[in-house]
Amino acid sequence: MFDHAAHRFVKGFRMLTLGWSDGNSFVPLAFSLLISEKVENHIQKANPSVDRRTSGYHRRRESMSKATVTLF
Repeated sequence: MFDHAAHRFVKGFRMLTLGWSDGNSFVPLAFSLLISEKVENHIQKANPSVDRRTSGYHRRRESMSKATVTLF
């Protein structure tokens, strides 16, 4: 991701949050952590022995998708 304060790229996560607001308060309903699609920009590579039926595998696969795809 691009750090606009330091004007450089850093490895890390972006958080996409869906929430409800009444103008004064904000209640988060769902969230998704997003990372780059490029494998060389990942902090740690995925372990190939992880069972594909686990929620961790599905969350990691979701994190590599684009934010506009994650919204739907």
